[in-house]
Amino acid sequence: MSNTPNTYNGVRTEKANKPSIEAQKIRALRKAKGTTQVELAEVILSSSASVSRVELGDYTYNKEEIAAIKSHFGITDMPLTEHECEAFRNGLYFWRDHIRDKRMVEAREMRDRFSPVLILEPCDDDLPLLYRLFDILLMFYEGGLDKAEQELDKLESKVDTMLPEHLYYFNTNKGSLLALRKRFENALEFYLKALHIFENNKLPFQTNINVLYYHIAHCYTSMESPSHAIIFLGKIPELSNSGKIATYEIGIDILRAINFRMVGHFQEAESLLKNCLLQAKGVQSKSYVGFTLFNLGMLYRCLGKWDEAISHLDQALDTFEMASEYHLPVVYHRICCLIEKRDFVKAEAEIELSEALCSQNQDHVILIKSLPHILNISRRISTYDGESVDFIENITIPFLIKECESFEAVKCYELLLHHFKRTKKKIKILSTKAAIGDIYKKAFIHQERRREI
Repeated sequence: MSNTPNTYNGVRTEKANKPSIEAQKIRALRKAKGTTQVELAEVILSSSASVSRVELGDYTYNKEEIAAIKSHFGITDMPLTEHECEAFRNGLYFWRDHIRDKRMVEAREMRDRFSPVLILEPCDDDLPLLYRLFDILLMFYEGGLDKAEQELDKLESKVDTMLPEHLYYFNTNKGSLLALRKRFENALEFYLKALHIFENNKLPFQTNINVLYYHIAHCYTSMESPSHAIIFLGKIPELSNSGKIATYEIGIDILRAINFRMVGHFQEAESLLKNCLLQAKGVQSKSYVGFTLFNLGMLYRCLGKWDEAISHLDQALDTFEMASEYHLPVVYHRICCLIEKRDFVKAEAEIELSEALCSQNQDHVILIKSLPHILNISRRISTYDGESVDFIENITIPFLIKECESFEAVKCYELLLHHFKRTKKKIKILSTKAAIGDIYKKAFIHQERRREI
């Protein structure tokens, strides 16, 4: 094209430039709407030749023309220019931060404010896709797992063409969904993909990588791989010096304590949990208070401090609601403490009361149904109890292993082993020792596999 200026009112670009961002979007939007260059020219009171020159990159639309085009297509609030897109992206990340901070009223209002960006979807995948990914995050916090899964499934076909920014959030969302479904090994794979993207790309966004480290550590913890969990928790800095304790920081230290307990560092675990309890009470987080008390109870059970364990588990029960996912596990461990303390009379009475809870919460009913059998085995001295042995071997232990509670499964095996020794069941002694060995062997193999991921 000649360098001679013409009568077009648009802004002249440098020679051989590619079309501006807004010109590319408007061209794609024009085609998606079936609008010709002639028709668009009428909108901006210009000629089709001028529209063609803009789409070739010789000119850009001026502010008045962009405003007219937006009005024509009904997208007055939508970002088209580079400056508008940057401001809109910042707004989306501000929305994401509200979601993570659980400021749900504001987050829902912002969802409605940003949702019109989906109008641009036929011609621009960038900001609409980012909106969809953050909206899925909001669905998680609202408890809409099925809907979130449906939305992620819809995005699956775009994975190969996603920018690293989008792919990072797709993988973290997918990991979160699987973790909430308690499919921790699958969740870990997606979280590690997200970490790989973060470490190998200069991404045009800001994210709190500590959150991803926490999610990875949580998966390793749930998979009973404490050494790996501790490594990723170690990547997260110590609590901020601002004096303001965020609840997620309490969660990080609770997770540290759980893994220290699993590797036998009981003193470090106790110190962390006592500090977490003070902090949770300070920020008035009922859930973290209950969870910390529960883990203190578990720690003292490991140490054989039954009275301290029962005291903390009692306090946890006062904190958790009857329908919560932790209520029945707390009841189970509390009664186990009574049995291990050999307070059989009280344990039996507590078991009768606990059986009424099964109708209210079916998730951990096997734990409660296991308690009478654990009690029977514990107090039998020389009489073999085939019924209780069968229940623990064929129902309790498989359930614990399935729920990634191998440490508790080993406790049950050790209880059976002691019973077989007292009742002189030599074959059972050998098979039980082999079963305990298999658990440790599988744990070692899993550790090696996870090291390779």
